[in-house]
Amino acid sequence: MKRWHRTAVWAACLCLMLALCALSMPASAEMSQEEADLRWLLSDMTGTDSFPFFCCGDYDGDGVQEAFALVGYQDEFSGYKGDIWFVSPYTVTQLQEGKSYYDAQMGGSTAPLSFSAEEWYGGSGSTAHMWIVYNGEPHKINVKLGGGISHGEGNNFYAYPSAFDAWSDGTGHTWKRYYYFLDGPDLKEYGGIEISMYDLMKFQGAKEIIARVEGEGYTVRNIIYRGNGIINVNLRQGKKNNHLTLRYDETSVVDLDIDYGGHYSLANTPEVAVYPDKFIEPVSVSSAPVQSAASGAHQAALNELGVFNYDDLYNIRKVDHSAEGGYQSFNVWYEDGVFYGGSDGYAEDWMTAVGVIAETEYDLDGDGAM
Repeated sequence: MKRWHRTAVWAACLCLMLALCALSMPASAEMSQEEADLRWLLSDMTGTDSFPFFCCGDYDGDGVQEAFALVGYQDEFSGYKGDIWFVSPYTVTQLQEGKSYYDAQMGGSTAPLSFSAEEWYGGSGSTAHMWIVYNGEPHKINVKLGGGISHGEGNNFYAYPSAFDAWSDGTGHTWKRYYYFLDGPDLKEYGGIEISMYDLMKFQGAKEIIARVEGEGYTVRNIIYRGNGIINVNLRQGKKNNHLTLRYDETSVVDLDIDYGGHYSLANTPEVAVYPDKFIEPVSVSSAPVQSAASGAHQAALNELGVFNYDDLYNIRKVDHSAEGGYQSFNVWYEDGVFYGGSDGYAEDWMTAVGVIAETEYDLDGDGAM
């Protein structure tokens, strides 16, 4: 790889070159003088000014402009061909040589910015390459993402790995969004942990969302909770795989109405994934005012024990409860489709896995508190 680094002699030459550059190639209204200077430096180093992509900005927020560029040409059949370079007032470095790319772009609006190039040779597969600037130098993110990558807001990044999981037989091409963030110079993934239907139903709005998709013929397979405010709910309808992407906050969930098809895994890249330590309970919001300290203590006790009523059960059509001779029994009728049959058996979340079921509440000691 070719590389140029500043020395005392080169520093003097650089000043002269930039001065000549300013005279011979003034910046246009669309191009800053800093970008024009960087283009001149790269052109002088490579012997060409053919830059299909030249992405200039203050990548690390230190007040100095840098640029990543593709030195090459546009190919009629396979996108762009050439070499990836990095250029700053202090360094001109070749990063990749002789590859084909589908696209390249700068990501983000404020530092840290990123530069990504999607290597592609036709067909449905591609490989994403991404760099940031760390301590003034280009730093490659060495994570095998298996597809494209984009820069979201601030420190958030999205990968779209290729998968064949639209159907239960392993066919149907999908590209689902997985969530990443920068930890210093390293890219980490927001991995997920499985939670129960009972946990999900603690969020306001969850019951309505699940009822809607079940009404459309879907069955919930599992629920994945991530630390960035995202819950992925994997669904099955016959042999079709699908999912919900929910955004949660301290009290509720909303459906983001994002449908990539297929099923989500706990992580796309387990080797760099960071998982939540535990499921964080949403804050309980009641429409009824708190009448007394006793009623508040009563609700706290119910929350602690996980007490719930029949109405809080899901995928259940009917429950009969009887008590004879000190023994209690429950007869439970499933909703249609809850029993999958074969080796699949019953849905895991047909009823809560933790808690205490209560038909009613009673004032046992006659003090006015239930």
